[in-house]
Amino acid sequence: MTTTLTAMVAAHAQPSPSPASTTDSKKQLAAQFFDAARLTSMYDELLARCTEEGGQSFASQAYSMDPRSFGSLTPKSSYWPDVEAAHRRYRATVCSYSSGAEFRAFYVEHLVPDLSEADLRAAIAFYSSPSGQRVVAASEKTSRAFYTVATQQMLAATQAATATLQKDMKKIYDAYKLEPR
Repeated sequence: MTTTLTAMVAAHAQPSPSPASTTDSKKQLAAQFFDAARLTSMYDELLARCTEEGGQSFASQAYSMDPRSFGSLTPKSSYWPDVEAAHRRYRATVCSYSSGAEFRAFYVEHLVPDLSEADLRAAIAFYSSPSGQRVVAASEKTSRAFYTVATQQMLAATQAATATLQKDMKKIYDAYKLEPR
């Protein structure tokens, strides 16, 4: 009887998946979720917006915050187009800190430990549905609107912080001139 029971159990036993295959499966599911939620396009748009100058060029923004850092160059100088080109190159370099593929790999790697396969499958099903796609579209629209607001807030905060920093540095420099150490 025991032999028969053991044989029956053995016949129906499924090998438990190895941790590596479970992790690989979860990584694939996490990647599918990432794609269903259209996170690559949102991230790529964020990176593209990083280099958009808006109403004022990067050089003009920097000049308005700290004209002394430009020496005797002003926006009226014949060298100003070179200054603007240098600032655009600088911004392009700064904004290329990451790629959509790197973000995707990071995102997938960090989802795997926190979500089960069932969680990921449910999320994929939702984001692949018409309702999920509407949520994604609304989220993308909201992100675009917020980026504009955040950019304006960041510029205002940077201008205020720069003015404060300049005052603080002047105090330090004045103290240093009186007593260098």
